Amino acid sequence: MMHPYRRFKVIRKVRENDSVVSLYLKHVHDSPLDEFKPGQHLMFKFQIRGRDIPEFRYYSFSDKYRKEYYRVSIKKELPPIQSSTLPPGLCSSYICDDIREGMILEAKGPTGDFYIVPEENSPVVLIAGGIGITPLLCMIKSIAAVNPDREVYFVYGVNEKRDHSFQAELNELRKNHPNFSITTFYAKTGNG
Repeated sequence: MMHPYRRFKVIRKVRENDSVVSLYLKHVHDSPLDEFKPGQHLMFKFQIRGRDIPEFRYYSFSDKYRKEYYRVSIKKELPPIQSSTLPPGLCSSYICDDIREGMILEAKGPTGDFYIVPEENSPVVLIAGGIGITPLLCMIKSIAAVNPDREVYFVYGVNEKRDHSFQAELNELRKNHPNFSITTFYAKTGNG
């Protein structure tokens, strides 16, 4: 079932690292937030100043379902180093640079066929790279909440330590769940 667009207030904006921000959202009128399956997303409609038509983007939930808020996390997409003529990502730049707490955004969902059933008992392997961690972080946090004894193997590849989003959250999961194997690989080393 496709939901209509609804209005969400940005109740919190958190910088996760130099290029990633998390937006915490609730309905404008405090109506209950629809539950979602771990891995699903919202489709946002942005009215960006200077653009005649709206821009649409999908962003995955990056936290387990909570009654108080939704969380989505977005990486600001920069032009490739070898092509300085290309602009940065339109919507990701708008989100990271211009969206403020208290602003109203439009989105529809939750929706999406990429999800996990956390209550299942079979071992699961989750492999993420870069900002692709967001739906898998939602999955592992959902498993921790409803089925903490499930065996989880979480593998995360990232360019370098400064790009490692959600490091504290992953460390907390590793510490509290000995049956969660969480491994991070860096493409570059030596930057502290």
